[in-house]
Amino acid sequence: MLYPRYAHCSVIVGQDLYVLGGLQRNAKDKTYTWLTHCEKLQIEGLKDSLDILIGGEDCSFYWHQKSSWGAIADMKKPRANFSAFESKGKIYAFGGFSGFKNVEETIERYDPAQNKWEVLDFEAKLHQVNYKFLAASLLLRADDQIYVLGGTDGTKESSQVLKIDAKSLDLENLKPMNKPRAQAQGFATAKQLYIFGGESSDSTIETYSIKNSGLPHQISPTQ
Repeated sequence: MLYPRYAHCSVIVGQDLYVLGGLQRNAKDKTYTWLTHCEKLQIEGLKDSLDILIGGEDCSFYWHQKSSWGAIADMKKPRANFSAFESKGKIYAFGGFSGFKNVEETIERYDPAQNKWEVLDFEAKLHQVNYKFLAASLLLRADDQIYVLGGTDGTKESSQVLKIDAKSLDLENLKPMNKPRAQAQGFATAKQLYIFGGESSDSTIETYSIKNSGLPHQISPTQ
């Protein structure tokens, strides 16, 4: 990539892979930089080249020979440990940290056709659902519904679950998880979300039904 980074986001739109924001750490003076930098990689033909990526002698050959990273417009706000998703060919980036324990409570949108970011006026919607935990949350997608689970406001973890309609961008609070979680991992099926671990959640795993009133159900504490 053009920029070393971690705690960033990646989103695929069409034939392009976008990498957004994140953190850089200076090894010499041990300082940190919250990034606005974004870049993209063309991945056209990737599906037809899985034999090269999986079974070839050099799995990096395809990437090096077929495409290279290119810079795109910077985000308006620096972000790390944030969430991002694609809808209707555009990228939405929201929340994250923009400094130590400094939660960024904005949402912005990127239009690839114009190579332009804009900050959206979501303040009223976020206040309506009382959602402030916009850093280190888990984003899962099931069809056109985006689920944002847990996160932190910089001082404590949250069990809150927010649903975003990818088409209308309407927000809705669902019933909370059993445990507060930040930096958790998980995956979505057509009927359920699965959430693993995370800060402040010990070693539990829980499922979250999205076809039955959003009622959470803890299934398996790991011994």
